[in-house]
Amino acid sequence: MLPVLQQEGQRFLSVREAELTTQLQSLEVQSNEITKLATQVEQQRKQVPILARRYTEIQRKLQFANESLNRFLSNRENLQIQISQTELGWQLIQPPIQPSLVTASSRVRNLIIGFFISVAAGIGVALLLEKIDNSYHSVIKLKKKINFPLLGNVPFDNEVKALQSRTSKSKFSPIKIFNSLLEGGQDTNISIAQEYSSYSTEFLDALRFLYTNIQQIKPDSQVRSLVVSSVTSGDGKSIVAFYLAQTATAMGLRVLLVDANLRQPMVHNLANLKNLWGLSSLLSTNLPVSEVIHKLPSMEQLSLITAGPAPDDPIKLLASEKMKQLMADFQDDYDLVIYDAPHFFGLSDVSILSPYTDGVLMVVRVGKTDASVIEQALDYLRILPLNILGVVSNS
Repeated sequence: MLPVLQQEGQRFLSVREAELTTQLQSLEVQSNEITKLATQVEQQRKQVPILARRYTEIQRKLQFANESLNRFLSNRENLQIQISQTELGWQLIQPPIQPSLVTASSRVRNLIIGFFISVAAGIGVALLLEKIDNSYHSVIKLKKKINFPLLGNVPFDNEVKALQSRTSKSKFSPIKIFNSLLEGGQDTNISIAQEYSSYSTEFLDALRFLYTNIQQIKPDSQVRSLVVSSVTSGDGKSIVAFYLAQTATAMGLRVLLVDANLRQPMVHNLANLKNLWGLSSLLSTNLPVSEVIHKLPSMEQLSLITAGPAPDDPIKLLASEKMKQLMADFQDDYDLVIYDAPHFFGLSDVSILSPYTDGVLMVVRVGKTDASVIEQALDYLRILPLNILGVVSNS
């Protein structure tokens, strides 16, 4: 047994010696690399004083050039003033003539001519504006044109129009979100959300009328989920979705408002919330739903999920199996789920979301949405299998 043990010991020592030799060689290579890097750093450090001197010299030359330019400009102005004073003089071409007195009859004639000219000009301008403006200026004209039921007209008062103007200027930028993560705290630049009851009675009554009509679309069952979209951007769909959710909450429902517009979200601005994480976080990570749900202080029954950080491919996230499962879970947990989606004309977001809801609510802005675009969208809807619950206009 002793020779065997000696042989095994000798083999173990040989293996360990080989390993140590390899490690030693590796350390020598690393040491050589570190030495080279140290040499390069030292050479660069020696270049710093030279570069500093060059920079100082360039700054000095620049200052001298600016001073010379200012002197040249001042001299040029002085020369121009001297030339204008010496070479160019004033000359009386014709002596002044006293105008003749205007008679009363000529004054009346001029007033009549001016009146007819102004009337003709006003009619011409009106005809020109009507020719250029290709939008529906009344709810009646809009209702005659579209083939879907008009569920209501929500008049935007001055406060809501100002709110829409501010939210339409906000852009969705990952850089802004990153800065918000660094700064922390409440965003002091966005303070938009107002109390639901502070708006005009006409505005609130229109929202209640819209909610009632939506619930009467299906006589045998209640609408449990819907997508709010529009033909084009800027039609006020996010505001309609936001206050429709509050109206349904005021009616006693447990409501969830989801910002499914991963391209240009607005719900977090309307609710005065941070958009550090949201729907995109749920779809791309294992973050639990409870971490992204927000509550409005004045409405405990209303829950909100913001859009979250901007994804590279929104369609991929919205079409995922996880999104389908989330939508099914939301519909089980709440009485009404409202998805604020992008405009459907030219985008496929709404066509991906709508099959898993009860339908789409289309928002059209009277006096703003182009009539030709609406006609193209209606033709588009004949091909696209979207379940349009109805149309809501705002003015």
